[in-house]
Amino acid sequence: MKKVIFLASVLIVLIILLGLILKRSNTHIALKIIPTLTPVNNDMKTFISSSSMDFTILVPDNYDVIEKMGSVIISSSSGNIY
Repeated sequence: MKKVIFLASVLIVLIILLGLILKRSNTHIALKIIPTLTPVNNDMKTFISSSSMDFTILVPDNYDVIEKMGSVIISSSSGNIY
């Protein structure tokens, strides 16, 4: 009986240690990723919302912005963002 409890305790400790090691290794990988900056483009237009929703969106000239009650649809020739 004591051997079973000891083995179960060792197994639980090993699982916790393995989880911490994997979490730490994933954190280091994520820190090495450098996000790319959004390129500055002069071909942009500004969409300013109506009084019901107070925000501003900067989109490329070839995008259309349609405001509906409570939502905004940004669309281009390649698709839509709802």
